[in-house]
Amino acid sequence: MASNEEKIRFLKSKDGKDVVIKLSEYGSKLTSDGRVMYEINKSDEQAEQEQAFTPVIEHGMMNNWTVSVPNHSTANLNYIDWIAVETNYGIHIIQVGPQKEPAAKFSLAGGERIIRAYAYECSKTKRLYIKTK
Repeated sequence: MASNEEKIRFLKSKDGKDVVIKLSEYGSKLTSDGRVMYEINKSDEQAEQEQAFTPVIEHGMMNNWTVSVPNHSTANLNYIDWIAVETNYGIHIIQVGPQKEPAAKFSLAGGERIIRAYAYECSKTKRLYIKTK
């Protein structure tokens, strides 16, 4: 499990179909179909364009949370594939997919708190949107 100081990394295959979450810097390079996987990074230019699609984190009853990406398309070629939350206990992922509202509900344990939320867009660019709480 990653501590707050360790960086959770998202890696993808060259075609973007395979995405892996690596919880620490340790270990060997990851491969997909014999090819090295690449870390998904955000450029400053992308970050500016993505402001409209930053995940929104809403607190509900008890320790239930909803993470959504308002105004995002649900079309077959441009949709949110999955939404994840990084907490002080680990990471939770919910698959979203095409034709579905880009939102996910998370029920966290007592004392668990959200550090960051992630939304992975399945499109030509395969963007990763990040919101730090």
